[in-house]
Amino acid sequence: MKSDNVKEAINSYENALAVYQKAGDKVREGETLWNLALATRQSEKIPDAIQLAEKALDLYRKIKRLNSDTRQTIEKQLKEWQEITGVEASGDAEENPAPPSGEEPVTREETPG
Repeated sequence: MKSDNVKEAINSYENALAVYQKAGDKVREGETLWNLALATRQSEKIPDAIQLAEKALDLYRKIKRLNSDTRQTIEKQLKEWQEITGVEASGDAEENPAPPSGEEPVTREETPG
């Protein structure tokens, strides 16, 4: 991703995050935090990406909207980023290591209604 595109993505995610937080939309807040973490990682700010991913993971756990695929994806990326930087996990991401998967943006999960 080009540097300008990454900066633009980060700005968009930060703006969206503020809107979702103000609206109290925790599901979209979590999605946006994760996507912001991925964009931040692309800008080589791995420690910041780790913090954002941990916030997303914590939020998903609190609102009980975390399916195993999403959790595993976030936990896997956290582990990889922590290995790169030597930053320790602040949560329990390392307690349940995930199988390999790619960096995938989170999309809204539909609940049966």
